[in-house]
Amino acid sequence: MDATSKIPQRSSDSPARPPFSSDPTSPSAQPKEIEFLPKNFTIDAESAFQGYAGIPAFVRRARDLEDRIDRFWTQVAERYIQLLQEVTTSRAQRQRWRTIVDELDFLGLERMVMDYNRYFPIEANLPMDPSTGDYMYRGKRFELAVAPTREDVLQRYPVGG
Repeated sequence: MDATSKIPQRSSDSPARPPFSSDPTSPSAQPKEIEFLPKNFTIDAESAFQGYAGIPAFVRRARDLEDRIDRFWTQVAERYIQLLQEVTTSRAQRQRWRTIVDELDFLGLERMVMDYNRYFPIEANLPMDPSTGDYMYRGKRFELAVAPTREDVLQRYPVGG
């Protein structure tokens, strides 16, 4: 008994055909009817339209703010490490670090945070707690975003004991 005798043979009544046909009009190239499965949910027209529109502006704006603050702290950390590597005396480090911190863009970041705090609750259509008048976000009081300040930087990255 040789190895090829164990391979199942195609029945003689079904003709051999290539797996894919190059002729688009052949029956094997035509899509077959797909049976529709039952759905356990439906999407209303408004939700479908929002899905086509993409990410809502308030979500994009919140992500932009989060990314901007992360980039700010990354930039501060990189400049801090560079300062410690370049300047050796603690007095010179203190002077140079205060100059670097004064050059950071706190005003632009503060404006972005103020816009976020002003418009996010309205754009996100957050509900209000009638007893306190506070906006509610995911079942909790909406916390306003806080921009990093000069003091935050100096406290997080102290220089020259």
